[in-house]
Amino acid sequence: MKRLYSYLIVLMAMSTMMIACEAFDDLLPSIDNPTEVPDDGNDDGNDDGTDDGNDNGNDDGTPNDPEDNPGDKSAWSMVGAFNNWGLSKSYIGLDIPDIPMSVTGTVHTAEATLYRGMGFKLRKDNDWLHSRGHSYTTDEEYDFYAAIVDGNGKEFDVMNGGVDIYIPTGGKYLIKWDSATDKMSTTLLEEVEDRWVLTGVSSQSAGVEFRWLAAQKPRMYIIEDIALSQGDELIITHHGESETVYGNSSDRTYLDMEYKLYPNQTKGLKISYTGTYTIFLDTNAVLPTITLTSGDVVIPENPGSASWGVVGDFNNWNDDIYMRWIDADKCYQAEVEITIPNAKFKIRQDGSWEVNRGSVELYDVLPLDSKIAVVQEGQNIPLADAGSYEIRYYIEEEMISVTQLSGEVTPTPTPTPDVAQWSIIGGFNDWNGDVAMTYVESQEYYYAELHMHSTADNGFKLRKNGDWTENLGATDLLADLPLDTDIPVIQDGHNIPILKNGIYRVEYHPAAEVVRVTLLEEDVIVEPKVYVDASLTGWGIIGVWAWNLDDGNINYTGGSWPGVQLTETIVVDDITYYVWQAPSELAGETIGFIVNDFGGGNQTENLNVTLGSEPVYVTLTEVGSNDKWLADVVTEN
Repeated sequence: MKRLYSYLIVLMAMSTMMIACEAFDDLLPSIDNPTEVPDDGNDDGNDDGTDDGNDNGNDDGTPNDPEDNPGDKSAWSMVGAFNNWGLSKSYIGLDIPDIPMSVTGTVHTAEATLYRGMGFKLRKDNDWLHSRGHSYTTDEEYDFYAAIVDGNGKEFDVMNGGVDIYIPTGGKYLIKWDSATDKMSTTLLEEVEDRWVLTGVSSQSAGVEFRWLAAQKPRMYIIEDIALSQGDELIITHHGESETVYGNSSDRTYLDMEYKLYPNQTKGLKISYTGTYTIFLDTNAVLPTITLTSGDVVIPENPGSASWGVVGDFNNWNDDIYMRWIDADKCYQAEVEITIPNAKFKIRQDGSWEVNRGSVELYDVLPLDSKIAVVQEGQNIPLADAGSYEIRYYIEEEMISVTQLSGEVTPTPTPTPDVAQWSIIGGFNDWNGDVAMTYVESQEYYYAELHMHSTADNGFKLRKNGDWTENLGATDLLADLPLDTDIPVIQDGHNIPILKNGIYRVEYHPAAEVVRVTLLEEDVIVEPKVYVDASLTGWGIIGVWAWNLDDGNINYTGGSWPGVQLTETIVVDDITYYVWQAPSELAGETIGFIVNDFGGGNQTENLNVTLGSEPVYVTLTEVGSNDKWLADVVTEN
């Protein structure tokens, strides 16, 4: 095919002078037709089964035609932990774009400063539809989702959607990728300092350096068996080309809980209990995180890591009032306003009746200012008068005390708004069809429980009376959704993101202008599989090729024909099947599917496969009239 050129001539109306003439590529129509020729996997606009290496829509076999000028700006770029994997960090003052690449012929290059434990990939047009990561490894020494390269210019294979790429030494690197061969190399140009150091430890006069876990878990660092004291405030500093200090303002620490680290923080993560700890540092997360584990730290039962709350008929036995942990008194504490006489209450853990406490005795009148014994599934605890109360739960003693802080409170009449006055709308319902929120008069807030899922048009907002005149979004741009945390909201604010599919409880507290989101139940992730029986073919190697029926350029098997080789097998009813694990997001989708002998020239006809929670069985039966194998596709064996 010959390259088509056209020219755009812009004429100024105020002058007869021609001021611009720019040549541009006339986009050639794609020949993608999965019913005849499957996608050849090349990002070049022409699926003829070959790739001349030029991302210019012309597979004429010429390795470097005039369209590939040396030093042209590539559509490809580097993305990784260094720029938050392309997610905005503007809410903490950082918003780093992808690192652009240049292209000469088929070779794309970039220079970048990279650090250990911080992976990267390539992607096209700042989008994940086309990306390049390291080819999968079966080496058990390596984290399955990562690969460390040698950094000395040695080539390695990459693939669409491959795993994160890590370098062995911090430094300035030259990255080269040949789109014709899908080979990449990393060459260390200059080594730079690359250390993570922990400070704020009272038992250490100097900082303690983290050890990189390398091949075991390249995104992780570790400090083992370090003595920490109650009140220590942990600060972590990364020493690279410049120093970045990370901290976290949490006043309490629990075991096996991830804590995000924020840059340029002067307040450290406060240690709650003295003991010997192991600290894990994850440097490839959206923000770096640390997790504390320990073998000898003595922590009282449920020292605030579990959430206890007060619930009763004054709040319709719902919407628990949170109890805070007071370490000095070894108890949970809450203050509640009771606006009705003869109210009754209990306390329960994590908003569930599975663990709850009521009084051992049945009281007509509760003795105030003294401890009473409580047990699982105990009696409702009465409060005779309306008023303000302090309730304490001494978990080690299994006792509760109630103190009346003020006299009887005369309830202030509050007009009950229309239950549909505030509602929720977002990407989960295509920004159409509001979900009404219920008003809880006694606590003066709105809530709704609903199913929401992550979408390309992600997030949700609140709006009043189904109209955008009054709407609320997050004050800050959030890359993550902080669950069970007050999120400040403002008029015309940012979308509140939903990153996990599931049933959520959303509360809106107008007086404080905050939204609180709780994930009640996360959706079960379906892992769709296809079982292939090719025993009649005599093929020695089995491969599969899968694509999107609406857009043949979207491929689910690596993007390069003949797809992926199947190595995993399973025996069902004495038949050995090869197993293809489909991406979980394809559950419920119907896709195009071809079974082949992985480059030997044999394949099935194009098949339509509907993926679900149960395996799909594909059995090759005989060769059809077009020399392609026919197959039975069923969801039950």
